[in-house]
Amino acid sequence: MEAVSKGDIDERVQEYYDKYEILLEFRGEKEFRVHVAVQEGIEIGFLQAARIILRSFMI
Repeated sequence: MEAVSKGDIDERVQEYYDKYEILLEFRGEKEFRVHVAVQEGIEIGFLQAARIILRSFMI
C-alpha cells in the first residue's frame, strides 16, 4: 500500500473546509485542522486498502 502524502491530506482538508461551515466554539482552529487532517489521512488509507482488495478479486 502507498503512503498517504501530505499533499493529498492537505487537499482533502481544504475540500472539507470549503464544503462545511466550521464552528470552532469549543476548539482552537489549529487544533481542529490537525484533527481533520488525521481523520482524512485515515480515510485515504482505508480507500487505498479497499481498492487493493477489490483489485485482488478481479484477477
